[in-house]
Amino acid sequence: GIMMSAEHTKHQSPPRFTTSQKIFLDIDLCGMGAGYDTFETNGHNIRKEYEWVDEETFTSNRKKFFLSLLNRPYLYYNHVMRGMYEENTRQNIIAWIRANS
Repeated sequence: GIMMSAEHTKHQSPPRFTTSQKIFLDIDLCGMGAGYDTFETNGHNIRKEYEWVDEETFTSNRKKFFLSLLNRPYLYYNHVMRGMYEENTRQNIIAWIRANS
């Protein structure tokens, strides 16, 4: 799961994954499609996991990651997940980038 997530985050166009892997990756991202408060809370929790990284580097790399996601034609593999989370995920990412630029 962790290796798939790492692969998922470094490709601008999604690599080929099995159906099960795509489901896992969609579930992994769906928290980003929650309300912005939840998105922010999740972001703070991720920051705690990387507390050894200085703030400037963390923010810069997170912004690069988010921009790579926005450059994709879609974030979610499954059309149902796309319909449920895509728009809000993109809005959350854009709001975060604006707040951290």
